[in-house]
Amino acid sequence: MNRTASPTWRSRYATNIPSIDAHHQGLFKILRMLVEATQKGQSKTEMNAILTFLEKYTRVHFEGEDAFMARSGFPGAEAHTLEHARFTAQLARLKERFNQGDDRVPGELVPTLSAWLRDHILQQDMALAEHVRAKLPT
Repeated sequence: MNRTASPTWRSRYATNIPSIDAHHQGLFKILRMLVEATQKGQSKTEMNAILTFLEKYTRVHFEGEDAFMARSGFPGAEAHTLEHARFTAQLARLKERFNQGDDRVPGELVPTLSAWLRDHILQQDMALAEHVRAKLPT
């Protein structure tokens, strides 16, 4: 992904699970906020507020997705949840680096999160969506 490109929700990311798709769209909006804040040279306080919001939003999304996987009996839930935990830890490390004065973090965060989000949706979340569709009565 181009480091200056603004991350955008695309129809190919739709799982057709409304709550999950809504959260994913929210994550893309936060990414665009980070891009804009970086381009405008926002203060450290403002950037930290966006990173904190991203952390909280991601936590809520992952908790909801994990609960959904448990309710649906998704066989890949353990590996999927581990990916969530790895990403949460990576985001925490990036935020810590930023708070210690590493101003490169916002520029790293957008391509890192964009690539992870895109790959996670297209692989893990689509597998979950397929599982849910297969369980629905026809």
